[in-house]
Amino acid sequence: AHACNPSTLGDQGAPSGYTDITALQRAVGAEPDNVAGPDTRKRVYAVASASKWGGQHFPFGVEYTQAVVGTTVDGEWGDASWEAHDATVEAVQAAVSTEVDGVYGPATNNAVNSALAGAEKP
Repeated sequence: AHACNPSTLGDQGAPSGYTDITALQRAVGAEPDNVAGPDTRKRVYAVASASKWGGQHFPFGVEYTQAVVGTTVDGEWGDASWEAHDATVEAVQAAVSTEVDGVYGPATNNAVNSALAGAEKP
């Protein structure tokens, strides 16, 4: 398993020279306020952690991650949860301009980290 660090988790024309992360925020169900705050980072971390690359763990619980990826919140991580997760990863990948393949791995993580690093902070 690889470590996913939400505290290290863009230049697309955002105001004041910040990276525009609103598409990333929409992908993970966060308020699209263009601020890389705790809620945005927590949601991204939940998606990354649930991936095979992230160790398939749920630091905030299965139910939280299911809510983030937009599937039925039932506490059981099954096929529907995986499908929703992979669709969320595709949206995240499109938002950070990396290859869209539905697999959260090093390239996606680096692109997400770069976007969050360039975004406005709370």
